[in-house]
Amino acid sequence: LAALRASMESLSHAFQPGDPRSLAVHGALEEVVRLGHEMQTILDYALPQPTRPISCSLLEIASSARAALQPEHRAQVLLAIEDRRARLTVDGALLSRSIARMLEAALAGTRSHVLLRSRLHCGEAVFALVHATPPPWNARGALPRFRSAATALGAEIARRDVERMGGSFAVRHDPGGSTVLEFRFAVEVAAKACA
Repeated sequence: LAALRASMESLSHAFQPGDPRSLAVHGALEEVVRLGHEMQTILDYALPQPTRPISCSLLEIASSARAALQPEHRAQVLLAIEDRRARLTVDGALLSRSIARMLEAALAGTRSHVLLRSRLHCGEAVFALVHATPPPWNARGALPRFRSAATALGAEIARRDVERMGGSFAVRHDPGGSTVLEFRFAVEVAAKACA
């Protein structure tokens, strides 16, 4: 798929602006990218990688989660990092990927913004996704309707991976109508859980 994607990207640059063939190639390229993401999601589910703990700042984790999103979704994510220098010993790449998966699930089919807030609170590192106009979340904390099976699987993988790293996952509904997803890691426990 990577070779096909590279060839199609190269081909798409060869067309003159306004050439109708470029629209067909662009549509096919989007499908190749989507298929690649879905295949990676299935591989991540079937073959979970061992965790690799490193010391990461809350800023690094939140920023890399947003950077992992599709370009059209990146602009919909607002970052609020209250403790930029605070560090957490956790598999930073895996945590960023888990946050990105939940962001993709929250942003699927909507143009509204999501706030990604990271902070230290009572000995825990907290990553909260606040969605003002959320899709319907059920009481168990899972999305009842996803735009694709890969999005549903990605959300479940995110929950599993957060728990594998010693964290917890919760969903709550604020009185103002927003939905908040939280990943929490006890700062002193996170280093032990990943060791």
